[in-house]
Amino acid sequence: MKVSSGVTYALMAMLFSFPALSQPADTAMGKIVYQEQLAYSGDSNTTGLTYFTKTMFLYIGRSTAIYQSGISDYKASEKVFYQGIDSNQVDKNAVAKQVEERLAGVALPATGTQFLKNYNSDLLTIHQTAFGEEFLISDTLAPIKWNITAETKNIASFECRKATGIFRGRNYTAWFTTDIPVSAGPWKLGGLPGLILQAEDDKHQVAFTAVKISLPSPEKLLLANHFTGKKVSREQFRKFTAQKQEDRQKMAAANTMPGVRLNVSTRKIVALELDLAL
Repeated sequence: MKVSSGVTYALMAMLFSFPALSQPADTAMGKIVYQEQLAYSGDSNTTGLTYFTKTMFLYIGRSTAIYQSGISDYKASEKVFYQGIDSNQVDKNAVAKQVEERLAGVALPATGTQFLKNYNSDLLTIHQTAFGEEFLISDTLAPIKWNITAETKNIASFECRKATGIFRGRNYTAWFTTDIPVSAGPWKLGGLPGLILQAEDDKHQVAFTAVKISLPSPEKLLLANHFTGKKVSREQFRKFTAQKQEDRQKMAAANTMPGVRLNVSTRKIVALELDLAL
């Protein structure tokens, strides 16, 4: 069923009834909870795709949105890789499997992520915490050339329209609702005449789905760039995390038990952005 017009009018009133200069900064007026799924690649032990799933939160304001991870997300472990593994275990294959499962965590997305976006700007500020360090990454988003169709479906009781577009090397199908009239969405996706509640690439490797929508937001989060960290480019950050992952894999391999062979490259999460030049 379509969301009631009362909810739509109430949200529009919250978003647009106050002058932009009446408050020193934008505050969250709505909160959307997404399930973000990223496929594992190169896993020879499974058939088909398996996914790493995490919960993300989008806070929307009059002109600004923040898409962020929860504080309880995965954190890169500083524990010894072999803690809890019986060094006298006879089945060395089983030992290797336990260690590989811990090494798989090395390739997980870094924790502590916030994407700050103004609806009327192509600039995006990313605050990223990785391996105990904080970074500020500036990104310029080229407009997505969306093809809006007449097809509709309901997501979380909101009527949504279908749109297709290409972003950073992936072909996306997105579903957006004009009942929430903000040009925002999960991750770096946006640019439609309404909020994106669901998006998936054509390879089924990446998916974002809204599972809970709160209007108004239960938290009056300040939507402003109050983040701190080392300023780097996307490429510099990618090289930093790749080097850290390689260092950890080498450390684990150097301290492995005699006779145990690790396959440290089996489970890696697919890259969200296939074309970094865009």
